[in-house]
Amino acid sequence: MFGLSAKEVYAVGSPDVGDTLESVWGTPGALVIAGFTAQNTGVLLGGDGQGQWSAINQNITPADVLGMSAADASHLFAVGQGGQILFSSGAGTWSAQDSGTQEDLEAVFAASPTAVWAVGGTNAATIVKSTGNGKWTTETPPDPNAFLYGVWGSSATDLYAVGAGGAILHSTGNGQWAAQTSGTMNSLHAVWGSSANDVWVVGTNMILHSTGNGKWTAEKMAPMASLWGITGRAGDLWAVGSATVNNSNVGVVYRSHGDGCWAAVKIPASPPLWSIWSNGTDLLVVGCHTDQNGCPLAPGALLHGAGGDFTAEPYFGGQAMSAPGLFAVGGAARPYVAGAAADIWAQQ
Repeated sequence: MFGLSAKEVYAVGSPDVGDTLESVWGTPGALVIAGFTAQNTGVLLGGDGQGQWSAINQNITPADVLGMSAADASHLFAVGQGGQILFSSGAGTWSAQDSGTQEDLEAVFAASPTAVWAVGGTNAATIVKSTGNGKWTTETPPDPNAFLYGVWGSSATDLYAVGAGGAILHSTGNGQWAAQTSGTMNSLHAVWGSSANDVWVVGTNMILHSTGNGKWTAEKMAPMASLWGITGRAGDLWAVGSATVNNSNVGVVYRSHGDGCWAAVKIPASPPLWSIWSNGTDLLVVGCHTDQNGCPLAPGALLHGAGGDFTAEPYFGGQAMSAPGLFAVGGAARPYVAGAAADIWAQQ
């Protein structure tokens, strides 16, 4: 899902034709969605902001695209399975770049056009970096067994990556990554911050906060839940995920006012929720159930929140939507969400 404003929002879900779309990013009048077809062939769609979509650079990659990030409208990056990396200058064309790895890349963060990092891991934890010249070099994480799921930074010299086994890594952008003590062995799924001194990590039954000093404090959360997305602003924070209620896996939304406590917010009955986006006033949340292989299942959920009240919104097809990561483009001016999915829904 991607939002240009509270009244111009785009989401992706599962189409009848069988294509799966993973990520969306754009500016007014120019949107891009990346994914793969039922034949597991890469596909990119371009939109004009008026509900019209067409294929661009069809079949550019044979792999699933898992994440996107952009330094600006002219430097857009997409990553995915098998070490796939794509680049676009925003002119509607995409080109493949050699990542130097066959490991799945789960997330990418573009701090600037000349400072881009991607993380992941299938057999070993992986971090690769580009200076914007089309070439990628490997950076070595401290623990090769801690696969990485999320990456974010307040700048090119203040970077975080999180992953399996409670892994939290920090780098000053010099190619070296140091492990920080998270205090947990639970998987950590996403990292986000409002500033260098206000950084948050969410994961399985876990919410952690740091003031940027390398120390992490667990926040109180009731009831416990597996969280996959976090956003907000200083003093008004939101996280989403799933919890088991009456033997069913259901979606949950938590809110905190920065006082160290998180409380569940009342929402319409929903499947597990994978990501949340905010423009500072409105909140949009997407989610769905998944099969045993992690593939999204219909029906999906799209929730809209304003003032703490959430309502379910219909969207075209009612198909599955998921979004395992949220990153800010241009310092949160233009957010996008990377996810799995399909039918294109637009509120214009």
